[in-house]
Amino acid sequence: MTADCLNTITNIFITTFLVAYFFKTADQNVWAISAYFMMFYGAVFFLASVSGNTIKRGYRLFLYRIGIITNFVALALIMILKEDVINYLPLSAILLGSATALKTFTWNLMVSENISRAKMISFRGVLNTIKGGVKILSPVMLGYFLTVDSISKTILFLLSLMLFELFLTIRFRLPKPKRRVKFSLWRYYKRTRKDKIINNLYRMEFFNGLSLIGSLNAIVTLYIVYLFKTDFKLGIITAVFNFVALLTNLLFAKYGSYTKFTSLISWSFLMAFVGTVLFVISPDKGTFIFYNFCCASAVKLFDLTAEVNMFNTANIQAIRRRFRTEYFALREMFLNIGRIVSFAILLIFSSLWGFGSLKYFILLLLLFWFGMGLNAFLLNKKLLKEEW
Repeated sequence: MTADCLNTITNIFITTFLVAYFFKTADQNVWAISAYFMMFYGAVFFLASVSGNTIKRGYRLFLYRIGIITNFVALALIMILKEDVINYLPLSAILLGSATALKTFTWNLMVSENISRAKMISFRGVLNTIKGGVKILSPVMLGYFLTVDSISKTILFLLSLMLFELFLTIRFRLPKPKRRVKFSLWRYYKRTRKDKIINNLYRMEFFNGLSLIGSLNAIVTLYIVYLFKTDFKLGIITAVFNFVALLTNLLFAKYGSYTKFTSLISWSFLMAFVGTVLFVISPDKGTFIFYNFCCASAVKLFDLTAEVNMFNTANIQAIRRRFRTEYFALREMFLNIGRIVSFAILLIFSSLWGFGSLKYFILLLLLFWFGMGLNAFLLNKKLLKEEW
């Protein structure tokens, strides 16, 4: 949990402040940011498709450590290059995307193998509540240091956190695989292609990549930079929205249950719909704050229900005995195909109609969001009938 919280601080910098830095260095060129993220998630997709056999042979922890080291190298390179990094965006995207793939893929496997279905809601609620506190404090801290100091010194601080995270992995203990079964996506596909639960899960993850954890966060960051200018304000606003998400985590951990997922999804989408429509009609600071207030709660509820269903699907009988690695690999691939498509559409919007078209792209994301919610509803309905 400590390692995950340290990783959260680094991720906030990479997905928020580093994106803002690239945006400003590229003279507020949305096209450059879209291309960067397409390469970033392209690297995640590629690693998810080729690293499965190594992971299945028992090298989860080794690859997790390689992910930390790759992150370290990428940020150190950015620290050295400074503003010249804009000329090396493809290299930065590939390194950071590779690190994300190695860490996320192996982390999800370790969680699914050690947390039971009965404890999954409590585990995700408690862990995300602790991480919520980190997400409130760290944006303010990072925003302040970036405003009064250089990005190089901020990255130097993050590099020290990564070294400590690497040290913590010495304490990790994972069971060795009982059987040396080869990784095979084709064999997994043949066994599970007619399973409605698994198919719903992959459709949900594709729409998740298209909407919530695709380009949405990047667009919000770009709008904050455009409307509020400074890194400190970016940190303050991000912290406020993360506080709303923290309250959502607490309520989810206390009152969440599988039978309530449908109503949670419905209310969350309604909140997002109202906030989005108001912002599209009148895109200013006030409606942007209201939009993010609605979305901070809605996104977190969707994210929590998606996470719980994702881990629970990994424990159905068709998967848990032989195909957990293949399941997560294909899940990462569907998720990142959605992300790549999302940023490709954003690239088209920004190339043809400029920055002003982003508000209409947010409206399009709402339709993708609905697709995710519909599949999450169907998935949860089927999971409730599954024998565990």
